[in-house]
Amino acid sequence: MKENILKLLSAELEKKNAEDSIIKWIDVNDIKNEKFQPITFDKHPFLVDIYLDFSTNQVQVKCAQVGLSTSAILKELYLAKNNNYNTIHTLPTADFSNEFVKSKVDPIIKANNQVFNVTKKTDSARHKELGIAHLFYRGTFTETEGISISSDVLVNDEYDRSNLSVIDTFTSRLDYSDYKRIWKFSNPTIPEFGIDALYKGSKQYHWFIKCSHCGEWQFMVWPDSIDFKMKIFVCVKCKKEITDEDRLNGQWIAKYKNRETNGYWLSQLFCVWHDATKIINDYQTKKRDVFFNFTLGMPYEGSDVNVKSEHIMRCLSSNIAKPGVKAMGIDQGAVFYIVCGGVNGIERIYTVNSWDAVREEILKYGPDICVIDGLPETNKVKDLQKEFGENRVYPAFYKDKPEDPRTVRWERRTTDKSATAVYIDRFRSIDNLISKIVANKIVIFTEVNNPNVEILIKHFESLYRTEETNRVGQTFYVWKSSSKQDHFVHAMNYWVVALDRIYHLDRLDSELDENKRPHRQWETPEERLERFDDEYMNQDYPEYLKKRRDIYLRRNTLTIDSD
Repeated sequence: MKENILKLLSAELEKKNAEDSIIKWIDVNDIKNEKFQPITFDKHPFLVDIYLDFSTNQVQVKCAQVGLSTSAILKELYLAKNNNYNTIHTLPTADFSNEFVKSKVDPIIKANNQVFNVTKKTDSARHKELGIAHLFYRGTFTETEGISISSDVLVNDEYDRSNLSVIDTFTSRLDYSDYKRIWKFSNPTIPEFGIDALYKGSKQYHWFIKCSHCGEWQFMVWPDSIDFKMKIFVCVKCKKEITDEDRLNGQWIAKYKNRETNGYWLSQLFCVWHDATKIINDYQTKKRDVFFNFTLGMPYEGSDVNVKSEHIMRCLSSNIAKPGVKAMGIDQGAVFYIVCGGVNGIERIYTVNSWDAVREEILKYGPDICVIDGLPETNKVKDLQKEFGENRVYPAFYKDKPEDPRTVRWERRTTDKSATAVYIDRFRSIDNLISKIVANKIVIFTEVNNPNVEILIKHFESLYRTEETNRVGQTFYVWKSSSKQDHFVHAMNYWVVALDRIYHLDRLDSELDENKRPHRQWETPEERLERFDDEYMNQDYPEYLKKRRDIYLRRNTLTIDSD
C-alpha cells in the first residue's frame, strides 16, 4: 500500500513538474492528436521550437498539412489547463470555425479526456470551459463576433482568408490581460499581403539543414534543391543528395535576430513524409498558385493585368543612366528591335534594318551579354556568336518545358553541341516581364517624345491573356498578341534575361567577398545556441527528445560565414 501511494505521489509530482514545459507535459500525459495517435516529433522536429515558443507575437507562414493547427490547439489547451488563460481562436467564417472544432478540437479533447475536463454544459463549437478558463472559437466576417468576450491569447488561423478589419476588433479583447499573446498563421496568398507581409517584418526563421556530403548549411529552396532528372533533393552547393536524415537534423535560424516578432516559414520541402517525386508531381499537376501557397508555403502572384499606356509612361525617366554592366536584347525580323541597358534600367530602345547594322551596334555598345532571337536566321546569330564569343552572344529560343520549373535555361544547343544557347519559357518569362512593368520596377531612360515609345506601347497593349492546356495537362494563362506586332516586348524580354545572367555570374564571382555573403546578417551558431539555452534549457525534455536537444547544443557546427 505504501509503495503504491509513493508511486502515485511520484507520478503526480512528475505531472506537476511537467506543467513548466509543454513538451514534457505532452510526454508525461501521453497527449494524443485528433487521430488518437501519440504526439511525437520524430518526423516533425521543426515543430519543437514552435511548441516551445510562447512569445508575445508570432507569425507562421505554412504549407498544407504540416501540424500547425494541432500545435495551436494543444498550446491553447495547455495554457487553459495550467495557467487558466482564456483564448480566442479565429477562422475566416463561422462555418469554417464550427467544422474546425468538430474535426480537430473535439477529437483532441476526447482523445485526452483524462487531462481535459471540459464543463459539459459549456461545450459547444463556439465556447468551451476548462476549469475557470474559457476557449472561444469565432469567424471573422461578422463585426459582433468579438464583442463581450475577453481573452489572454488571440490565435488568428487562416489569417490571409480572414476579414482583417474584424481581426483588429478581436485584438482589443486582450486589453485587460497581462499576458497578451497574439499568434497568427496561414497559408500565404500573394506577396506583401497578410501573413507574407507580417513574416517579412519578423525575425524570419528558416529551417537550416546541413549537407552530409560537403557540410554546407542551407535552407531548402525551390527549384534549386531538387534534381528533376533523378527526382531527389540535392545540396545547392555540391548537388549531391540531401537525405531524410539531413532534412530532420535542422535548426531554426533567424535572418533578422534583433526584430521582436518570431516568424517561421514552413514548407513541404523539409517535411520527410514528402519526397521529391511528390513535390515535382504537385508542380506538374496543380495550378501554380495552389502549388506555391500550399506545397511550398510561399506567396504567388501571376500577372493578370494588361499593360496599358500609363504603365509604360510611368517607367519613363529623363535622367541619364549611370555607367555599369551592359545587357542587350534583340528581336530579329525584317526590322531588328533592340533594347539596351544595365542595372539602373533601359538606356535605349530603337530599331535597325540589317545584320550588318546589328553587328555595328554590338561593337559600338559593347554589351557584357547580348541575347538575340534565334529564329528565323539562326546561322546569322551563330556567326555573331563566333565573332564575339559564345559566352557573350547567345541565340534565344522559346522552348517551354513544363516539367522543368526554370524559366531560363543556359545550355548547349540541342542540335549543335559546339554552341551555347538560352532556352526560355515564353509564357512565364513574359509574365515576369509584365509584372515588372506594371509594378514600375523597370526604368526606361528616354524622353516621352521618343517615337519608339509609341511603338513600345502599341506592342505591349496588343498583348492579351488567354487560358491553354499544355502537353502534360497543366492549365495556365498565356500571353498572345492581337496584332502579331509585339517585337519590342520580346527584345525587352531578352534584355531582362541577359541582365539576369550577368547578375548570376556576379553572384558566383563574389561568393568569397565577405561583405556580400548572403547570410551575413543571420544569427551566428553561438547566438542561436545562446538563444536556445536562454529560452528552453530550463525545460525538462523527455527521453526521446534528448537526441534532438543534443543536436541543438552541438557547438560550432553551423558555419554559415565560413569558406
